[in-house]
Amino acid sequence: MALTTSLADLSVLLVEPSHMQAALVSRMLEHQGVRKTTVVETASAALSALRAENKFVIVISSLYLPDQAGTELVAAMRANPDFETVPFILVSSETRPQVLEPVRQSGACSIVAKPFNEQQLSRALYAAADYLNPPEDLDVAEIENLRVLLVDDSISSRRHLRRLLTELGIERVIEAVNGKEA
Repeated sequence: MALTTSLADLSVLLVEPSHMQAALVSRMLEHQGVRKTTVVETASAALSALRAENKFVIVISSLYLPDQAGTELVAAMRANPDFETVPFILVSSETRPQVLEPVRQSGACSIVAKPFNEQQLSRALYAAADYLNPPEDLDVAEIENLRVLLVDDSISSRRHLRRLLTELGIERVIEAVNGKEA
């Protein structure tokens, strides 16, 4: 994948059932310099779009979709090797930790709380862009010699993080499911 140097290089798949909200977010993305935004209304349409195009760099999704929750969408993405590293941003008015925790555990880059402003969306986009752009000044030899202890109670989070570490060239990773095991 080519390195993204600006928000203009990003391609966004927006999963939003509300036409008004989709128009608002699309306008905010355009103001941030994002040139390519594709809007779909359901999780199944999002997965189909990802399968058909396989070129969307970032997914921004509402939590409540007509066919399933955004939590299920990100879980389905993480379970598919083709989409498991695609950055995911959740946009939601939900505040209950038990509802948002599955999204965090699945490796979402950001959760943007509604109502939000353009600056908050911009921070989430830059976090996703940073995720796609590892620093160029990394010493490859130093990275390859790192040993990492990866601790998380979520197997999907551990898989996601291990994959990211492997992509950086870190192969010596030990996993633990909790602090005691670590």
